[in-house]
Amino acid sequence: MNNNILKMLDDSNLTTHQKVEAIFVGTEALLRAALPVRNIIMQLGSHRSDLEDALAGTYYRMCLMMESLTRLNKRQDFQVSLHCAR
Repeated sequence: MNNNILKMLDDSNLTTHQKVEAIFVGTEALLRAALPVRNIIMQLGSHRSDLEDALAGTYYRMCLMMESLTRLNKRQDFQVSLHCAR
C-alpha cells in the first residue's frame, strides 16, 4: 500500500475497526476492477511472451489472494491477514 495512505490512516482519529473496514472496502473495490482484466488476460491463451506469462501469473495470483481475503467476509479475519502480512 502507498505509505502516504497508511500514514494518513495512522494520523486519523479513526478506530482500528474503522481503519480495517476502510481497507476491506478498498480491497473489495480493487477486486471488482481487477476481475474483468484477469478474465481478458486468461482468454489470451498461448499468444503471450514469457514475460507476459509471468506477469499474467502474478496478476492472477494477486486476484486469488484478494478473493480469498474478501471471501472471509469478516473484518476480524481481514485484520488478522493484514497483521500476518506485516
